[in-house]
Amino acid sequence: MLPESDSPAQRVERVFQLSLLLLAATGYLAIIASGQLDAVSVTAVAAALVYRLLSVAGVARRAVPKLVVSALAVAVTVFYVAEIYDLGPGRAESFMPATIRLMALFTGVKLLAAEKGRDYFYLGLLAFLQLLTASLFLFDVTYLGVLILFLLLATAAYSSFEIKRGLERQVRIVEDANARRRNQLGRRLVALSAALAAGIVTLSAVLFFLLPRLSGRNSYPPWADYSVGFAQDVDLGATGVVRPDHTPVMRIESLSGDRLDGLRWRGLALWQFNGRRWSNPSGEERLVDRTMRFPHFSETQARSDEGQRIRYAVSLEPLPAGNLFLAGVPEEIRVPVPALFVNDTGAFLVKGQRSKSLRYEVQSWAPVRSAPAPGITAEVFPQQFAERYLSLPDIDPRIPELAAQLTRGRREPFDKAEAIEHYLRTEFGYTIDLPLQRRPDPLAYFLFERRQGHCEYFASAMVVMLRTLGIPARMAAGFAGGVFNPISGLQVVRSSDAHTWVEAYFPRQGWALFDPTPSAPDELSGNWYGPYWMYWDAIRSSWSEWIVDYDRAHQLLLASTVREASRQTAWSLFWSLERAVAWVESMWRRASVTIADPADVNSRSRWVLLPLLLLIPIVLVGAWFWLRPRLVLAYRARRLETGAGSADDCSFLYQRVMRVLQRRGFRKEKWQTAEEFLAAIQPPEINRLVNEITAVYNAARFGRDGDAERRLPGLVQALERRR
Repeated sequence: MLPESDSPAQRVERVFQLSLLLLAATGYLAIIASGQLDAVSVTAVAAALVYRLLSVAGVARRAVPKLVVSALAVAVTVFYVAEIYDLGPGRAESFMPATIRLMALFTGVKLLAAEKGRDYFYLGLLAFLQLLTASLFLFDVTYLGVLILFLLLATAAYSSFEIKRGLERQVRIVEDANARRRNQLGRRLVALSAALAAGIVTLSAVLFFLLPRLSGRNSYPPWADYSVGFAQDVDLGATGVVRPDHTPVMRIESLSGDRLDGLRWRGLALWQFNGRRWSNPSGEERLVDRTMRFPHFSETQARSDEGQRIRYAVSLEPLPAGNLFLAGVPEEIRVPVPALFVNDTGAFLVKGQRSKSLRYEVQSWAPVRSAPAPGITAEVFPQQFAERYLSLPDIDPRIPELAAQLTRGRREPFDKAEAIEHYLRTEFGYTIDLPLQRRPDPLAYFLFERRQGHCEYFASAMVVMLRTLGIPARMAAGFAGGVFNPISGLQVVRSSDAHTWVEAYFPRQGWALFDPTPSAPDELSGNWYGPYWMYWDAIRSSWSEWIVDYDRAHQLLLASTVREASRQTAWSLFWSLERAVAWVESMWRRASVTIADPADVNSRSRWVLLPLLLLIPIVLVGAWFWLRPRLVLAYRARRLETGAGSADDCSFLYQRVMRVLQRRGFRKEKWQTAEEFLAAIQPPEINRLVNEITAVYNAARFGRDGDAERRLPGLVQALERRR
C-alpha cells in the first residue's frame, strides 16, 4: 500500500512506470523463449531492466548521463551495420538474428534513458515488435500466456499514461477524502486493465475462430532448429552420457479404440555397417499418392494372419528429417502434403522442412510374430539384396564364434534368431551411460567386456550375428511405447522414447521384428511424469491443433460441434421444462383428490400439500418486498462503514431516512425547504437526530468526508430504532 502522503500524480506515475517496465520485460522474455538471442545481449538487456526497476523503486536515484546513452545507441547501430555488411551474399539467413539482437539492445538503451512521452512510445513499440517477432518462432501454448500478459500490461500502461498526462496538464481532479479508497487507485487501474485485456482476448478469440480460413499452411519460414532423439544414422563410437529428453515428438489418437502403448513406430531402416556406424545410403525412392491404399502388404514387415487391424491419427512435431512414423504394416495412409515418397526399405518420407505439426491418418495391420512352418531353410537371394543385408565389415572373430555357439543345434533360421534375441535380453544389462573413451571396436567391447549398453548396441550385435549365420538382417529406427495421457486421450511419444530394433528376413515369410534390448531399470523408466504434466500436455496438444494448425477443416468441425451442442442444450431445456410442468400437474391432481375426497388419501401428510403450494408464492413475494430491501440496505451500509462506498450509497441511505420519516407522518412537501421540513419534525429527540443525519449526509455526499461516511449508517439505524 502506498503511503497516504503520496499525491494522485505520484501514484499514477508509479503504476505507469511499473507497467511500462514489465511491458518491456515481456517482449524481452518472448524473444528469449524463442531462442533467437545470444548470451551477451541477454545479459545486457537484463542489466538495463534491473537498473530501471531500481529507479522505479527509488533505490537508484542517479540518472545515466545522456552522453553515455547516446554513445551506447551509436555503438549498437554501428555494430548492427557492420554485422549486416559482413554477412555478404548467400548469408541472408543471418539477417533475422542480427535484427532481433538490434531490437533487444535498443530496448536496453531506451530503458536507461526513457523519461519523455516519445521515449515511452518507442519503448512500447520495441516491446510489441519483439512480441511480434517471437510469434514467428513460438508455436507453443506459452505464447498465449505471454500475449495475454502483454495485453494486460499494455492496457495498464496506456490508461495510466493518459491519466498521468491529464495530471501534468493541471486538469482539476477531485481526490477522495477517504484514505482507504484514495490508496485503491493503483489497484483499480490494474483491475480496469485486466477487464479490458480480457475483453480484447475474448473478442480476438471469437474473430479468430469465425473468420474464414483459406488455407491451413503456415507461410513463415522454418528458422528455428529442432532436435530430437531420432537420427538418420547410428554411431557406436560415441562417448559420454545420454541425457533423457522428455520433449513430445508426436501425439497419437486411436481411431479404432485400441490401446497403442505397446507399439513400435518405425521411421526408417539402416543396413550399411562399417564397424562403427550404421547408415542408409541414398536408395531408390518412388512417388506415391498422398492418399495411399495398399492392396497387398509390402515387404517392410512380416506378413502374418495373426494380429489386429488398427487405425490411428498422428500429430508429428517438426523434425529435421521428413520421415513418417508408422506402427504395423501400413494399408492406407492419408497425409495432407503435395507429395509422399517411399524408399526401398519401406520408409515413408515427405519432402521439405516444416514449421508446424503434421497430422496424418493410417490404417495398419499389427501382426503377431510367429515362427514359419518348417520347410525351406535356405533361399538364393538376389545380388543387390545380399550385398545390402548380408555384407559385413572386418569384425572381431569372436562374434561369429559366439553366434554359432548360441545357435548350435538349431536348424530353422527363425529359431536361431530367437536364440540370439533371448541371449542378449537376459545376459546383458541396460544403461544410458556411454563408454568414457572411444574404443577401436565398440561392438566387440560391448559383447565381451562391458556387457551393458543401450538399444543401439543390442540391435547392432544381433544384426551382425544374424548376418554371420547367413540370415539377412537390418536395424530399424523410430520410437517405442510412449505415455498415455488420460486427460487428452492421446498417446504421447517423447524424444526419450527413440528406439532401435532388428528386422530379420526369413524364406516364405518376409521381414520379422525382433527386439533384443532388455527392459530399462526402474530408476531409468520410472514414473517421471505426473498429473500436472498430463494437464499441461493436454493444453499444449489442444493449442497445437486448434490454434497453430487451425484451418478450414477445423473451422467446419467447430461449427458442427457448436451446432450439435446448441441442439442438445435446447432439447435438454425443453425436456426439463416438460418434466417440471408434469410435476406441477401431478401435484395439483393430488391436491384436488385430497380436497374432493379426503377418504381416498392414504397419508395424512397430503392434507398439507395444498397449503404448501399456496405458501410458496407468498414466501417468494415476501422475500422480494421485505427481505430484499433489507439485504440491499445492509450491503450499502457495510460499504460505507468499510470505506468502499460511493455517493450513490449515501443517497440511498438518505432516501431511506425520508421513507422512515414518511411512515411516521413527516412527509416533505415539494414546496418545503430543508430547514422548514426539519422544523416540522417532532419530538425534539428525533429532530436532533434528523438534523445530525442531514449534516453528516451533506458532508459525506458532497464533501467526500470519509469519517462522515462511516458514521452515516449508524445514525440511520438509530433513527429506525426510535419509536
